[in-house]
Amino acid sequence: MLVLGAAYVTADILLQGPLRDLDHWLYGRLLLVDDRNARWWTSRFLAEAGNEFILLPLLGVATLFASWRTWSIRPMVISFVSGAGIGILIPGLKILTGRTKPLAHGHDSIFAGGTTYPSGHVVNSIVLTALILEFAVVAWPTLQRWLTVRVRRWMVVVSTTCAGLGTLGLSYHWFTDVLTSWLIGAAMLLVLLGLDVFAPLHATLRAQDAEPDQVPRRQQQEAPAPGGPPRQSARSDA
Repeated sequence: MLVLGAAYVTADILLQGPLRDLDHWLYGRLLLVDDRNARWWTSRFLAEAGNEFILLPLLGVATLFASWRTWSIRPMVISFVSGAGIGILIPGLKILTGRTKPLAHGHDSIFAGGTTYPSGHVVNSIVLTALILEFAVVAWPTLQRWLTVRVRRWMVVVSTTCAGLGTLGLSYHWFTDVLTSWLIGAAMLLVLLGLDVFAPLHATLRAQDAEPDQVPRRQQQEAPAPGGPPRQSARSDA
């Protein structure tokens, strides 16, 4: 359904449909007058939630530590495949549509060499943020106390909402650019979750936690209580 939704929005843009008219209506109300007003700075801050120059280093650190923690290259493979998917799909769609940016050109043109559709920032804020959070709880299991599955999912929602609103506030993207990116990013994340790619990593952690203690059980039972006399062995002397 998400992929079909993205395809519908793309067709609407190419055919000058009602969603593209909505873009123009919203742009007339979101157009910035002063490039350095409070709204600009707020939008710039929100848009950083999808900045790849911030997310990729964080993902690299989380991936390496998760691989070290589980002694597995799976986190590296997941990061590489996901990053490659974004790096191929998003630029490909930008080249295919060639849509111009609202702020840079002041008009909406298709097949004009533009690079606005869809928004890489918004897709990054979903997929890369989700990967960072998943690998963080694998690398540092104590984080699972606070970063539960529900919390991690809501953090992704907040992240991508900030990125989408930020790019709209800066007039870097049309609304349908952001809408399609939300659909694409959500579809990619659902594929990762549907394939259950993170399950083997969590299973490895559970197996490590379940390893038997190195101290023999008999020694634990016969260990003296603090401040008390040593316990006598159950075996009697011959």
